[in-house]
Amino acid sequence: MNPNNVEQIAAFYRGSATENSLWYQGHLMTVLASGDETGGSFALIDTWALSGNEPPRHVHEREDETFVFIEGSGTFYVGDEVFDVEAGGAIFLPRGVPHSFKIRSERARALILLSPAGFENWFREFSEPARAMVIPEAHAPSYSDIEAMMAAAPRYGITFLPPSAAETAEAEREAVLPGVPAGTVPV
Repeated sequence: MNPNNVEQIAAFYRGSATENSLWYQGHLMTVLASGDETGGSFALIDTWALSGNEPPRHVHEREDETFVFIEGSGTFYVGDEVFDVEAGGAIFLPRGVPHSFKIRSERARALILLSPAGFENWFREFSEPARAMVIPEAHAPSYSDIEAMMAAAPRYGITFLPPSAAETAEAEREAVLPGVPAGTVPV
């Protein structure tokens, strides 16, 4: 669709329902607006996820992402920067900049704005329809799932990367001082 052709775009309302929700790698994702409905200008996804079930570091070539945290908290690794995001906060992840995140609360809920639209189809391709409006059990993707994702990545303009120096340092610190938040020193 052409995002400049406003004649194609009609007003619509969509709430949370199983008909427009997906179970993606332990996340409940509700597609509130897709590129098909916004003329390709953006997609909006309401997502629930549990701590420990986050994607590896990656970079998008085509779209910017904005996460608006509704519930919970997380740490985002964006390029060489680290951001702590709390409920009520938002973080912008520009295209072309490697990023990853960790959910710090037991669970988190965020609205994800993808601009322009298109990457919501990645989630559709690698999800199953939600059978209920619940966060599915977290699980590691199977080897065949990983192979399929790696094969599809160029089609979606995404590249998976090794962890950043900040992520590696945090993982090493966590191995030595489990449960101690980053930036604190036990007394």
